[in-house]
Amino acid sequence: MNAYEQGLFSTHFYTLQDFMNATALYERATWLPSQSRADMPDLIYNAASHGLHHIIDHFTSQLAALGYGNSLEDARQLVVARTTACAASIQLHRHFTDNDPTSHQHCIVAANAAVAILDTVDALRLGFLDPIMAILWSTVGKVFLDEIAKLKQSADPHGRNELEMLTHSLDRIVVAMAAHTAASPLMEPYPIPSS
Repeated sequence: MNAYEQGLFSTHFYTLQDFMNATALYERATWLPSQSRADMPDLIYNAASHGLHHIIDHFTSQLAALGYGNSLEDARQLVVARTTACAASIQLHRHFTDNDPTSHQHCIVAANAAVAILDTVDALRLGFLDPIMAILWSTVGKVFLDEIAKLKQSADPHGRNELEMLTHSLDRIVVAMAAHTAASPLMEPYPIPSS
């Protein structure tokens, strides 16, 4: 305890702790929607959901920044922790996107944040990544696939730019997964429907 109070722990300790906290949030965000029942008052579920959403947001805002100054191991842990937090937000909201525009928006924002992580670090430079990233990136990719399908069904002529942005984001996820297939067979990218 004295070493902790004196700040003698390495930064690796904190990034590992961040990863553990992120996985706990992901588990809770996956579990909570399964507890929603037709006979449950909306107020109770909404309070729990909004509370967890704010905890995930607060956690994400407290994570160390990615970029220069991170050791390779710390960068790996931060990529996993940040992506896990994004996937947690998606898990929390994804079952309600069709009926709740706010949940839909939260999923889009979280998926874009996961892609922004890839723009911050070179996933190839990181070398080995935790195989859990396959599940997390698949969760993020599913958001983009669903949005692409909705846009194609709507035949909105103004949606062309949005379709290109969504496709580009999905491509970033697929490329990152493909770069790590040797480390984990789960990273094998799923097939992308033709345009």
